[in-house]
Amino acid sequence: MYGLLYFGVFVGLVQGGFFDLTDVEDPFALLWNFQPIRDKLTHCSIGDVSGICMEKAKCLIAGGTITKKSCGPFFTCCSLPTKCGATSDKKQAYFSSGSLNPTTTTCQYTIKLRNKNVCQVRLDFEELILAPTISFHSSTLNKNVLTCVNDSLHINPKPYGLPVVCGNSTKQHLFVHVNQTSDSISAVTIEINLANRLDPSSDKLPSPKWKIKFTQLECPLKRHKFDIFKYGDVENINNDFYALAPHGAVQYFTEQTGEFWSFALSNADSDNTLTGYPFGAHYTIAFRRPSSKSCIKFIPSEIKLLPSSVGVSPHNCGDYLHVPEYYTDSDLSTTTEPMSEVCETTSSFYSLVPGPFFVNFKSMETLTDVPMNGNFYFAITYQIFNSGCPDNVS
Repeated sequence: MYGLLYFGVFVGLVQGGFFDLTDVEDPFALLWNFQPIRDKLTHCSIGDVSGICMEKAKCLIAGGTITKKSCGPFFTCCSLPTKCGATSDKKQAYFSSGSLNPTTTTCQYTIKLRNKNVCQVRLDFEELILAPTISFHSSTLNKNVLTCVNDSLHINPKPYGLPVVCGNSTKQHLFVHVNQTSDSISAVTIEINLANRLDPSSDKLPSPKWKIKFTQLECPLKRHKFDIFKYGDVENINNDFYALAPHGAVQYFTEQTGEFWSFALSNADSDNTLTGYPFGAHYTIAFRRPSSKSCIKFIPSEIKLLPSSVGVSPHNCGDYLHVPEYYTDSDLSTTTEPMSEVCETTSSFYSLVPGPFFVNFKSMETLTDVPMNGNFYFAITYQIFNSGCPDNVS
C-alpha cells in the first residue's frame, strides 16, 4: 500500500515539472516548480495596485511585496516592482507604469520567448493612455502629417504592419508574430517614448499610464532528434491552439459579436473630443469563423476616414477599410457587383466570402488639402450570423 502511495507521489512530481531542469528561473525554483498549480496563476488586485497570484517564497525572490490578500491555500497576491527595463520570460504577466517618474522619457520592456515553440505574443492593453496624435505641417515633406509626436509605443519585431500606437488605446490588443518563417527571434520588446512632463509645453498632455498584459502562445514545431534547445510541452501547445491568430493578423476577435475600433480612438483629452489614428498604418483585423457561419455583418458606430476628395485608391478613398466581397443592404437584393473599400458610410454592410473573415485597414503616409485639426477614426460593431445570412442573400 505504501509502495503505491510513494509511486503516486513520484508520478505527480514528475508531471508537475519537479525534475524539469529546463524551467529553472531562480536558484530555488525546484522547491516550488509544481506545474498543475503554477498554470493557474492569475492576476489579482490590491486596491489600485496590480499583482500576480504566486508562491510567497517566489514573490520575495522576485523582489515583490507579499500582501495579506490570499489567492488560495498556496499563493498570495504578490505586488511586483514595476520598473522600466523589466524583462520577463513568463508565459503570462503584466508590465505596468506604476508611479512613473515625470522625468521619464523612455521605458522599455523585454519579453524573452520561453522556448522555440512560441510563435505569437499577444499584448492586451488593459490600460494605455498616451498623448494623442497631432496634425502638423512637415517642412521636409511639404505635406500635412498626423502622427504620434509626443508619446508613442513601438513593438519589435514588427511584422505584418504592426502599427505605432499612441493616444488612449485602452482595451485594444495586438498580436506579434514570431518564428513562423525562417527568422530566429528570441525576444519581443516594447518601447514607450514619452514627452518630458516637466516641460512647460507638455502641461496639457495627459498623464501617461499603462497596464499591458502579455501572453506567449505556442505552436507545434518539429524537433530535430539531437536538438538541445528548449521546446514547449504538448499541453501548452494544445491549450494555445484556439487562441492563436490567423497568420498575418495583427488583431483577432474570437467572439461571435463585438466591436473593433481604430487605435487612439478615445475621449482622451481635456476637451472630450475624439482623437484620431496615426497615418502610415496598414494592418489586418481578423475574426474567428466557425464552419457553420456564412457571412459577417458590420454596423458602423463611427466612421470618419480621410475624405475621398484626396483619395488615391480605386474607389477614391484616401484612407479605407478593405472588406472582401463588400455588400450593402440595397446591394443584397440586386445583382450589383461587390465592392471592396469602405471610407464613408453610415449604413450596415456585409462580407460574403468562402474563406476567412477579415478587414484590412490602410491609412496614407501623408496628405494635403485636409484641415490641420482633422481627426480620423472608426468604430464598428460586427455580427457573425448563427444560421446563414439574411433571407435576401442568395
